[in-house]
Amino acid sequence: MTDSPQQLPLTFSSHHNQSLFSDHYLDEILRRSESWRQAIPQAQAFLAWLRDL
Repeated sequence: MTDSPQQLPLTFSSHHNQSLFSDHYLDEILRRSESWRQAIPQAQAFLAWLRDL
C-alpha cells in the first residue's frame, strides 16, 4: 500500500478584511461594479510594473 500525497485545503481569500468593510461587499457587490471592472487593466499593469521593479 502506498501513501498518496494529499492537497491541503487553501484557506485564504483575495483580501485581508479587518472589519473595515463587510465580506459580502468585498466578495459580491464591489466585484460587480462597473468602476471596479474598469480598474482591472490598470491594476494589472501596475502589478506587472511592481514585479519588475
